[in-house]
Amino acid sequence: MNSDVNLISQYEAAHGSAVVAEAIGRSHLELIGSDAVTFLHNFCTQDIKRLEPGQGGEAFFCGVKGTTIGFGLVYRLDDNVIIETSSGQAQSLHDHLDRYVIREDVEIMVRDDWRVVAVVGPTAATMIEAEYGECPANGIGSCRADGDCEIRSTSIYGENGYHIRCSSDKLADVVARLTERGAIPGESTLLKTLRIEAGVPEFGIDFGDDSFPQELQRDEKAISFSKGCYLGQETVARIDAMGHVNRQLAPLRADVNAKLNESDDLLVDDKVVGAISSLADHPSGKTTIGLGIVRREYAAPGTLLDSNGAKVTVAER
Repeated sequence: MNSDVNLISQYEAAHGSAVVAEAIGRSHLELIGSDAVTFLHNFCTQDIKRLEPGQGGEAFFCGVKGTTIGFGLVYRLDDNVIIETSSGQAQSLHDHLDRYVIREDVEIMVRDDWRVVAVVGPTAATMIEAEYGECPANGIGSCRADGDCEIRSTSIYGENGYHIRCSSDKLADVVARLTERGAIPGESTLLKTLRIEAGVPEFGIDFGDDSFPQELQRDEKAISFSKGCYLGQETVARIDAMGHVNRQLAPLRADVNAKLNESDDLLVDDKVVGAISSLADHPSGKTTIGLGIVRREYAAPGTLLDSNGAKVTVAER
């Protein structure tokens, strides 16, 4: 089958029924011990203590100066806490957190042995529940099913997204079972497109350790302004009091024939005002979509930017 046609069918399934694909490159930390919840609460922007077992949320991890050193999804289970983050970030986040363990009853482990299957679409929850008997309720959450599998709702792809965490030897079985239920097999290219379309940034791709959490436009989902002290909280609170940051994550659109690359500068009147960080050709074949960090005064929807000789528009969020 033509790859473009195949991607269109996958995209249509993600918005009309369900698509299933391995989410390549997700990395994990597992925290266990009686102090795991309290410890993690003190080192991220999410209010971990308010989460009941089975609930989760997005979280930024900050350094002492309030800049980000990580970003991911945090899930509280009955006896442990899971952090799911982007490719290659688990070890550095482990090293950061582990240096603060003194007398707390908490063990932090990198789980390189876990794989992730993504199931995305309006019928995904029905398929998962029919196959595994359980599916997390609305909001970011998690539940165990079928032995060592764990089913999570995720915000990475916008609405109707789920991750099934499993061992490597179960990966093919999980994909096959959901395919038999009617999910269309998908590719990592589609998952990246859905992430960009949803406006969800990846640490190490769209931003790094020179960014402040509020620049990423995830305040409502990832930052608690009432939870009290945590590492970096003073800077985050000060930015909130100021009312703005100098840079913002912006959704971008360009003609599909534009010769753009990730990391290309974004300019206004030959002045660099930002850079492209993520790009994907939309399956419609009519446009290229992307994300980029742009100076606040040029981040309003409809703003025209230049990049590599092409026009780039800041899109609606």
